[in-house]
Amino acid sequence: MTTSSSQRFTSADRYLPTRLAAWPISSVATSRGLQTAVEGQRPKVALQNITLEYKTNGSHLLALDHINLQVKAGEFLCIVGPSGCGKSTLLHLIAGLQQPTSGTVLIDGEPVHAPGTDRILIFQELGLLSNSA
Repeated sequence: MTTSSSQRFTSADRYLPTRLAAWPISSVATSRGLQTAVEGQRPKVALQNITLEYKTNGSHLLALDHINLQVKAGEFLCIVGPSGCGKSTLLHLIAGLQQPTSGTVLIDGEPVHAPGTDRILIFQELGLLSNSA
């Protein structure tokens, strides 16, 4: 499997699901069947050199480190990894619920600065209503 020059894989990557998700996809399943990804097509979602760092008690916690990812329209992408590795953090950045320390999140070539009607994040657990409601 080949990777582009913008992708770096290190031994620490086994804990960073966003790097696993960056592996190239040559064919994608869509509602119209199996299609070959079009080279040169503008990505639907692009992460450019995303870094997210939290400041806690005078120290810094690096949550995401120089993540580069492109997802074209029609591609199917899974982000997998152990608890606490940054999967939800990455989705929060794409949804516009959180801003990266550095780097750019693009949807259809436009920077993401806040939540928008062009994307949605559905939480896995109930966040607003208790089970007794």
